[in-house]
Amino acid sequence: MTADRLDGARRYLVTGATGFVGGRLTRALLARGDAVMALARPSPRASALRELGVDVVDGDLVSGKGIHEALRGADRVIHLAAVVKARTAAEFWACNRDGTANLVRALAAQPDPPRLVVCSSLAAGNPVSLYGRSKRAGEDAVREHAGEVPAIILRPGIVYGPGDPALLPALLPMIRLGLAPKAGFGPRRYGLIYVDDLCAALLAAADRGNVLRPGDPTAGVYPLSDGTAHHWRDICAAAARAAGRRAPAVLPVPVPLLAAVAALSGLFSRTVPALNRDKVREMRHADWTCVPDEAVHDLGFTPATSLDEGFKAAFDGDTAGGAVAVPPRLSDTAGGAAVVPPRLSDTVGEAGAVPLSLGDHYLRCLAACAKDDSRMHMAVGAHMPGPPPPPEEMRRLVTDRLRQAPVLRYRLTGRGRHACWAPDPDFDPARHVEYHQLEPGQNVYQAITDVMADRPLPRDRPLWRLWVLHGHTAGEHVLLYTVHHAFQDVLATLSVLRALTGDETLPHPVPMPASRSTVSTASALRRTLADLGRLAAPAPRWHPTQAASSPNPRLVVASLDIEALRDIARHADATIPQITLAVLSGALRAWHPEPWQASSRRSREITVNLAISWRGRRNHAALGNHVGVFPVTLPCAEQSPYERLRRIIEQTTLTKVVSQRRTARALYDIPAAAALPVLRTLLPLGTRGSANRLDAGAIQATQMFPGARDLFVCPPLAPGVAAMFVMLHTDDTASISGIFDTHVARPEQVLDLIRQALTELRADVFSHPQPPPTDPEPGIDPGAAS
Repeated sequence: MTADRLDGARRYLVTGATGFVGGRLTRALLARGDAVMALARPSPRASALRELGVDVVDGDLVSGKGIHEALRGADRVIHLAAVVKARTAAEFWACNRDGTANLVRALAAQPDPPRLVVCSSLAAGNPVSLYGRSKRAGEDAVREHAGEVPAIILRPGIVYGPGDPALLPALLPMIRLGLAPKAGFGPRRYGLIYVDDLCAALLAAADRGNVLRPGDPTAGVYPLSDGTAHHWRDICAAAARAAGRRAPAVLPVPVPLLAAVAALSGLFSRTVPALNRDKVREMRHADWTCVPDEAVHDLGFTPATSLDEGFKAAFDGDTAGGAVAVPPRLSDTAGGAAVVPPRLSDTVGEAGAVPLSLGDHYLRCLAACAKDDSRMHMAVGAHMPGPPPPPEEMRRLVTDRLRQAPVLRYRLTGRGRHACWAPDPDFDPARHVEYHQLEPGQNVYQAITDVMADRPLPRDRPLWRLWVLHGHTAGEHVLLYTVHHAFQDVLATLSVLRALTGDETLPHPVPMPASRSTVSTASALRRTLADLGRLAAPAPRWHPTQAASSPNPRLVVASLDIEALRDIARHADATIPQITLAVLSGALRAWHPEPWQASSRRSREITVNLAISWRGRRNHAALGNHVGVFPVTLPCAEQSPYERLRRIIEQTTLTKVVSQRRTARALYDIPAAAALPVLRTLLPLGTRGSANRLDAGAIQATQMFPGARDLFVCPPLAPGVAAMFVMLHTDDTASISGIFDTHVARPEQVLDLIRQALTELRADVFSHPQPPPTDPEPGIDPGAAS
C-alpha cells in the first residue's frame, strides 16, 4: 500500500492497532512519517507495537482506562477496535457500543475535538445479527455527538489480505478438500475489500468526506467494497487460483442444518467457533454487497486491488507492510496467511516434531468421549515360558534397542490442532518397564484390563509401557506391550515389537508427506460420510445383556486351528481376514439367535467397522494412526456357513480394499483446523447411549517373541462399541481376542462358538466344489486391517 501524506506529519490515535487492519494501518502511518498512538491492553502484540515506535497507552475502551491520556495531542482518531465473535449479546455491546460511546464522550469533552473516523461494517447497515446490531448501536452512540465531534463512518464489506484471521482460514480447508459448503440453495453475493484499500479509505476519510449531521441518518456514512458483487463460487475459485489449486465444488447446505451444527459447536467448543449462531444469522441474508460510489466521489477513494490480486498477495504472505508480528505459534494454515514456527529442536535424535495425523486427532477426540481413557489403550502380548527375567535385564533390553525404535522417545505435546509428537527431553526408558505379580490361578486376561485401568499411561510421557505379568501359573510369564491408540495403531505396535525383539530398525519419525492418491479429498470425504452412515444405522441387539458387574471391560482370548484356516483359504479362494468375519457371523448367530430369526421384526443385519491400514507393510516409523473405515455387513441371518463366507468375499474383494485404502489416504489430507471442530461436535453425539456397535480386525504377524507359546491382542474399546474382535495369526499360530463392555453377558461363550463355527465352515466349504480363483491375490490382504 502506498499513501503519501496530504500535509505535514500528524499524530494519530488508532484503536484496535494490535488487530489485522490496525496493524496494517499503523505500519502505513509510520512509513509516511506520522506519529501513532495506540490504546491497548498489555500483550505481546502491544509490545511489538512499541518496538515499531508506536506510543502505546495501557488501557481499553470498555473500562475507559487510558482514553484521555491516549487522546492527548491527537490530530486524528481512527477507531478500529471491535469484537467480531462472542457468545452473548452483552459481550458484543460492551465493546462495539459502550466502548465506542466511551471514546466519543471523551472526544466531546475536549475543547477542539479531533476528526474521528469510525470503521463500522456492512452488517450495521442491515443489522440481522448481534454483531450487526452492536455495530449499529456504536454508530448511534457517535451520532449522539454529531454536533460536537466531527465524525465519519465507513462500512466495509469482508476485509481480507495477508494475516487475515477470518476469511482465508475458512477458505483454505475448503480449497484443500475441493469442497466449499454454501449457505442455502439460492445465490449468495458478497462485497469484499482488500485490507490495503480499506487503509487507503480510512486515511482519506481522516481528511475528506462529509461528517455526521444531526437529524440526517445518511450523511457521513460510506459503504465500502471493491465495487463488485462476488458470488460465493467466484470467491472460492479466486482463492483456489491464488493457492495454485483447482476451484472447489460448491455444496449448498440448508441453513437450518448450519444452524444446528453451529448450536452444537457452541456447546462443545471452549472458544467461539468460526461457525456460530450469530454468523448463521448473517448467512440467512442473501446479499451483502454495496456500491461505493459516494466514497469514490467524496473521499477520492478508488479500489486498487482486484480479487485475484488480493488473494495472490495474501497467499504470497506480503507482510512487509502488514500486521504486527507476534511470537510464532503452530499453525495449520498455508501460503503465508499465518506465521509458521521453526521446528521444535530435537534434543535426543535426528528428527523433530511431527504433526498429528487425522487418525491421531480422531482417536484423541474419541478418547475424550470415553468413560475411562484406559479404554483407548491396547496391547500385544505373548505367553512366555519360564520365570520372568530380572527387571534390570528388561530395562537394559529396552535401552539397548532404542536406536532401533526411536519412536519410543516421542510424546504428545501441544493442544488442539497444534498438538504434535515430539521427542521427550526427559525420556527415561526405565520408567516404561513395570512388573506386576498376579495371584496364583488368576485369570491373566482379566488382570490385563484391570492393570491397564488401574495404571493408565501418563500423558506427559511417551504413551507406551512394557509390562511383565507373572505369578498366575508356574513356569510362565506374560510380556505385554501397551500403548495408547492415539500413539500407535496395531501395525505400528507390531513394528515396534519386531524392533525390540528382532533385527528390524525403524526410521526416525517425520511429518506425513502430501497424498499422491488419485482420489480427491472431496470424493474421499463423501465416501467416508456414506460409510459412517452405514455404521451408524440402527442394528439389532446382537448380544445378550446383563447388569454391569465390573467397571472394567472383559478380555477373552482363544487359540484357533491355523491348519483349518489355511484349508478353508485354499479351497474357498479366501483370505484369513475374510474367513474371520464369516466365522464371527456364525458365532454371533449361535450366541444370540433371536435377532437373526426370520420372524424377527427388527433389522437382521449388523455392519462392523473393519479398520484397514493404508500404509500396509512398508517400512515406517510406527508413529500414529494410518487407518480408514471399511464397513462390512455380517450375514448373521444366513443359515449356510459357506454362503456367509461368499457374502463376505463379495464385500471385500481386492479391488474394493485398494479403493478403500486410497480413500483413507486422501482423507488424511484434511487439515486439523477443518477436521477438529467437526470431530469435537459430532463424536460426542455419535457415542451417546447404550454401546451396541461392533468392530473387528485381522492382522498377520511374524513371530516376534522368541520361544513364545501364543500371541494375542488386547484391543481398545471405543465409546459406543460393545465389543471388538481381533484375529492375530502367524505362520504357526492363530488366536482371536475379544474385548467386551461390562453390559455384555457371557462373553466367554462366544469364543467356544467361534471354534465351533470354524469347524462348521470347514466342513461346509469342503462340501462345495472349489471355485476358480477370481484374483491373483483375492480379498483383504492379511495384515492390512488393524
